[in-house]
Amino acid sequence: LDEERDFALLKATAAKDYAFVKIGDSNTCSEGDAVIAAGSPLIFESSFTKGIISSTKRSFPFLQARLIQTDAAINPGNSGGPLINHSGEVIGINSLKLSGGKVEGIGFAVAINDVKHHIAAKQAMNDGELTLALNRAEKKIQEVSRWRSEEVTRDEKRVMDRIIEEQWERERRRREL
Repeated sequence: LDEERDFALLKATAAKDYAFVKIGDSNTCSEGDAVIAAGSPLIFESSFTKGIISSTKRSFPFLQARLIQTDAAINPGNSGGPLINHSGEVIGINSLKLSGGKVEGIGFAVAINDVKHHIAAKQAMNDGELTLALNRAEKKIQEVSRWRSEEVTRDEKRVMDRIIEEQWERERRRREL
């Protein structure tokens, strides 16, 4: 588990031929590129939504990863699924969406290049390290769940919304320069 980048590496113990998709290079994607978000939102298995990349370099305070912003629908159930480029390669892991109020159709995927170099390190972890990582992941999941839930006070939501807006504004100014 890597709670800072919102992904987990699973090891299959039984020998079997598993279906897979090729891992791509998220550094080669650009704003305006077509993408597909795959997953099983709600109870709809094997769903695909098409969209474009709005930004390749977003960030959030609670995730230590570069995020790809897309308008492809990200919903409960396809988070954790792949964000796929026009060549059929995984360039991101669908992670979260913003919705409600003034916001609609803003989804985010962890850039696959932020995950690649962690895979080798995670494969070599012993049981003690795995237990510590699991505890950290559970704490981070609770933090993110609380942020998404109604348990967060209006004041806390306003602060988080302000932080996100400031990040977006910095990104807009950077592009103008």
